[in-house]
Amino acid sequence: KKDQRMPYITEKGLKTVSKSKYNGIDDSLFYNYIGNPFYNKVVTFIPRWMAPNVVTALATLSQFLAFLLYVIWAPNMTVAPRWVYFATGALIFSYQTLDNIDGKHARRTGNQSPLGQLFDHGSDCFAVGVVCGYMLATMGIDPGWKTYLMLINLEMGFFLPTWEEYHTGRMYLGPINGADEGVFVTYLMQTFTGFVGGQFWKLPLSQLLPLPAATPVFLATMTVGDFFLYGLVVLAFGSNLINIYTVFRARWGKAGKGKVSENENDQLAPEPCTGGFFVALLRLIPLGLVMGFNGLWCYFAPHFLLGSPYWFVFAISTPFLAITSRLIIDHVSGQEYPILRHPVLLGYLVPLVASILEHFHIIEWTWWSSAVVLVAFLGYTGAVALHYDWWVMRHIADVCHIRIFHVKPYQA
Repeated sequence: KKDQRMPYITEKGLKTVSKSKYNGIDDSLFYNYIGNPFYNKVVTFIPRWMAPNVVTALATLSQFLAFLLYVIWAPNMTVAPRWVYFATGALIFSYQTLDNIDGKHARRTGNQSPLGQLFDHGSDCFAVGVVCGYMLATMGIDPGWKTYLMLINLEMGFFLPTWEEYHTGRMYLGPINGADEGVFVTYLMQTFTGFVGGQFWKLPLSQLLPLPAATPVFLATMTVGDFFLYGLVVLAFGSNLINIYTVFRARWGKAGKGKVSENENDQLAPEPCTGGFFVALLRLIPLGLVMGFNGLWCYFAPHFLLGSPYWFVFAISTPFLAITSRLIIDHVSGQEYPILRHPVLLGYLVPLVASILEHFHIIEWTWWSSAVVLVAFLGYTGAVALHYDWWVMRHIADVCHIRIFHVKPYQA
């Protein structure tokens, strides 16, 4: 039975959320040997009156500011002034630091809650589109099909670990993972680019490395940025296969049962989800639809990507925010994740139909019609995602007797 005020979570789901506790393991080499000791010292400088969710919001703001630097100073993903790379590196470093100390600050002040977990994961999900934009610009990747490749690479890299957590009851980060080592490499990359200049990533490999004469032409002419991009895709694909195999081990033969984990006492909710491995695969359909619709839009109307690459990437990442937020919230509330019931997908109807008609010369795009469609798409999908996230957080805050951006009195 749904709460009359809240159509997204059942009453049982709200109670489950209030009792849930985060269950995660981070085996990251960077986090355990470098990051964590540093974060333990930094968190002591955060005033106790500051709410943990404010720290999370500041982390998200750091990512968005980095995105805006590129939008203003490197339009159409061109080479940026060197100071932009240094500033972006500092902002990404700030993001990673704040993103790692918000939970520590919550425990330090006695304000840890399921709401904090949701807000933290949702904020990280929001960053996917902006990270894609400024990373492509840094690597000197011209707007095109490689932009789409980078976007789906990031989306799968975020969605599949969350999907794994939904089916196993535990978030696991391996010795080398995107959330720790990946972000660390990103701000090192930005700082390095500040020293050598953005043109470095446009150099062909043959100019940088002594390649043998028998090297295939496609490899010899490949730019450093392209090589780095393809390397990221290969690493991410391997990580994605591990996510799928982990769910296979956990869910094979478990049809009709709830989530399982290596330790049955680690279950996050009493009866979270049903279905075996094939049902788990069906829950990847929303991600497949988002990636497929985005791909069709890029193919039939490439002028969107060529004309406004940053904002187009940001716009088509908002449906991903919606479907992933739903997965995160259904996980902690013990609800079934819907396979097709995602209103945000309706936002693709007008741009896809119009793009297909234009591709076959039935209609013709103009600058203003393209702008209207893109703004309308971003407005609708953004509104759906934010409405869901905000109202869910409000009701969870009511159930947990906390305020989103306020801190409870500290008790030593």
